[in-house]
Amino acid sequence: MFAAAARAALTNAYRNGARVRAAAPIPKKFVFLFFCFSIDTPVAHRERTSIFLRRRFASRFSHPDAFVVSRRPDAFVFSSFRLSVVVTPPSLAALRAADKHTLVLVRHGESMWNLENKFTGWVDVPLSPKGHEEVIEAGRLIKDAGLLPDVAFTSLQKRAIRTLWHVLEETDRMWIPVTKAWQLNERHYGALQGLDKQETVDRYGKDQVLIWRRSYDVPPPVVDRSSEHHPGNDPREGKWTEWMGGGGGERGYGEDARPLTCARATTATATYAGFDFPDEWTESLKTTLERVAPYFEENIAPVLRSGKTVIIAAHGNSLRALVKGLDGIGEDVIAELNIPTGTPLVYELDDDMRPIPQDGSFAPLNGRYLGDQDAIRARIEGVKNQTK
Repeated sequence: MFAAAARAALTNAYRNGARVRAAAPIPKKFVFLFFCFSIDTPVAHRERTSIFLRRRFASRFSHPDAFVVSRRPDAFVFSSFRLSVVVTPPSLAALRAADKHTLVLVRHGESMWNLENKFTGWVDVPLSPKGHEEVIEAGRLIKDAGLLPDVAFTSLQKRAIRTLWHVLEETDRMWIPVTKAWQLNERHYGALQGLDKQETVDRYGKDQVLIWRRSYDVPPPVVDRSSEHHPGNDPREGKWTEWMGGGGGERGYGEDARPLTCARATTATATYAGFDFPDEWTESLKTTLERVAPYFEENIAPVLRSGKTVIIAAHGNSLRALVKGLDGIGEDVIAELNIPTGTPLVYELDDDMRPIPQDGSFAPLNGRYLGDQDAIRARIEGVKNQTK
């Protein structure tokens, strides 16, 4: 948490009835040094933060080295060389509320190959009619929850892109910046892509197929460059540049999480260019996580920390990989986790991108699903039963 979050937290405390007591009138500029810790913040973290604040505001204070933060069981104490202030919040939740960052995850609606029970992976199949209905309803649920995305991310696959379009249309947010990234693609199923799931069970056995589908680090059989399913044969392998100017086009975010301005160009992250795919290719959930997690940390987390509400429309396995990292889910547990199609999953994250627990979440997740909870459980079971 940094200075902006501190100011927001203090303002929120005032609005929610916090009592403030000072030994002397509070100089207006002193408010900018307030830093609100949760009751369980480690001492070392408080000390590091105090050092940061002293350095950050050294030019504004006569005695910056005297700035100290401490706490009592029921209050926070902020002290400078000449001033001591005690803030007693009505609840810790009131202080934490200003510091949370909202992330909305949506797995694409049912695709035609979900309907036909085929392994899809990176094959670019469309939504089924039911899938369109699912994600239109997802958009309505997001709107009804009062969630207004500021920035959107999705994969290169049309079922996720179309899902995002439906959600943004239902929430009247079609105008927000959208980034398409292959790192958010579904897990590549190698030689299983295009095969009927039940026929694959009949051929290889249920146990082997479940290992390929649900194990953390055992990938399916590979494809080589002679296969149409090798990513090196994808037309998106070429490199392209998107110009942001006069005619419009999609607006994006630069490395510093600030919007790209007109007449500025960016090499789109949307293609596979620059990635050296090996001659033999397949993915496990582990290798999917190895592309999803760095992309999230480098491109999405900075946008969340800047105060934007972010929505990601992606896929069952890329989202499983993401929540594994967010929630710290073990390898054995993630193997049994299923994320249903077309169902918004809402996370509240702190500044370290750690989930804030929410009432009504389905363990081991700390995010909460929007919608009819019994129907959501039925959808989860439906995903689980695809190879039975």
